Amino acid sequence: MLVAIDFGISNTDLVVFDKGKTSFYSAPSHFAKMNDGTIKDILMKHNLDASCIKIIGVTGGKSSDLSDSLEGIKIVKINEIEAIGLGAKKIYGIEDDSSLVVSAGTGTACVHVQGNHFNHLGGIAVGGGMLEGLGSIIQEFSWN
Repeated sequence: MLVAIDFGISNTDLVVFDKGKTSFYSAPSHFAKMNDGTIKDILMKHNLDASCIKIIGVTGGKSSDLSDSLEGIKIVKINEIEAIGLGAKKIYGIEDDSSLVVSAGTGTACVHVQGNHFNHLGGIAVGGGMLEGLGSIIQEFSWN
């Protein structure tokens, strides 16, 4: 079993690859401090047996503060820009083409992908999470 966790500001996303099947989970982020217990809590919440996990990949948030292993399981820390670029390459079958990838989470990041080179072109704090919140506020006022 392979596990990947993206610690976002608004949501923590989890991907589990096990026996040829990929499962995705997302939940609001609520971790005040990043530590080994954070990962243990996530694994327990999703009934994942740590003894079956070969490797854990982490990105986002304060994931760089985590240990390099958890109960003998290697933790691989991946730069968020690289994770965005590699993820887009995999999902969209990007080879060596020059591509612009836009990740719209709580904020928006623009990443240039060229082969295995990933450059952060910039971004703003406005993203999907902010737009969703703004939309709900506008909806409240539109009924008055």
